[in-house]
Amino acid sequence: MKCTGNFWSWHNKAIGQRRIMGRLDRILWNDIWMATIPPSSYKYLSKSTSDHSPMLLHLHQQVPAGPKPFRFFSYWMNCPSFTDVVSQGWNITIHGSPIFRVVQKLKGTKLALKTWASSSFHSPSAQVSHIKRQLETMQKVISTDIQNTELQKQEVQLQANLTHRLDLEEDQLMQKSREKWLKVGDRIFSFFYSFVKTRIARNNIHQIHQLIDENGKKLTDITDIKRATPIYYQSLFSHSDYLSQFPKITY
Repeated sequence: MKCTGNFWSWHNKAIGQRRIMGRLDRILWNDIWMATIPPSSYKYLSKSTSDHSPMLLHLHQQVPAGPKPFRFFSYWMNCPSFTDVVSQGWNITIHGSPIFRVVQKLKGTKLALKTWASSSFHSPSAQVSHIKRQLETMQKVISTDIQNTELQKQEVQLQANLTHRLDLEEDQLMQKSREKWLKVGDRIFSFFYSFVKTRIARNNIHQIHQLIDENGKKLTDITDIKRATPIYYQSLFSHSDYLSQFPKITY
């Protein structure tokens, strides 16, 4: 679980070179917690009489994060229509300088891929579930008509299609989890799912509780914070002395 506050949770209360500090106290969670409990973190508080820091558990309110940024998945390249979509997005007529044309072509390709991925192309997990249902139905029919060679051929095709979709799903989960040491074919999807959930939880900034704008006004409403943040960085990038300009953000 993500931790904030003091880095060390224990020390031996010695003075000078004899002092030993460590991070001994932690809060552990599991997949069930991540799936059912709101975003969570804990904080090391100041020590009092004990040599261990008290730990305070925070259950954060889920805040809408807005639209997700574009992300390219490597398994897309194994899909039949991928090349056509990229060609359609890239081969658009753009007038202007060479760098301007490249930027606009990249934007057009990104837009084409986003539209393709969200509408005409289903996720590998959804396709795996769909093919598994088809295969289950097919095998039930074959069990009552074991001499039907046409059904047997269809079963083989479904199994080959399922293997292909499982490969795509595995590639997707490996890329999301960034854990690539397992050999392709192990298909330990629960392992990858747990790493995806853990990485999202640890990297998540649950909420910015307040922000102080350039006029010194404290902003606590999430709408005001979203509006002030880009204004701040636009002003920041126009300064010549960047070392004196840092955002005053409180978590």
